Amino acid sequence: MLKTKKPPFNFLRSKLALLIFLVILGFVITSWAKLVYKKHLIDKEVSALKQEVSQMEAENQKMASLIKYLRSNTFIERSAREKFNLQKEGEKVAIITTSDQPASPESISSDSPVEVSSSKPSNASNPLKWWQYFFTTVSE
Repeated sequence: MLKTKKPPFNFLRSKLALLIFLVILGFVITSWAKLVYKKHLIDKEVSALKQEVSQMEAENQKMASLIKYLRSNTFIERSAREKFNLQKEGEKVAIITTSDQPASPESISSDSPVEVSSSKPSNASNPLKWWQYFFTTVSE
């Protein structure tokens, strides 16, 4: 009897090799997907940080301009006028008060600021105030 030779076992064509290949391919694809997701999260965080940096730079510029203004002569002069009631030489200051707060006569002198008080009633309605503004005569 003649024995027929069996073809040699080809591992690469077997179902086991296909299964092993698919498992390895699954691990590779899973690892790649995780890396892509991590990259996406990092890119998102980087863009958020860039936006935060630009906001801080804008705030820094505002602060720098505020510091520049606070160090200017304009601010120093204005704050001296408001806080210490100072005035320039030859300048006259007018203090306007309502009728509820009359000025005391001893506080007014020839060198002190001129005070103007409002003689209109402060509790009048707005249309009445307009009527008085346009149609009443001012006697001085």
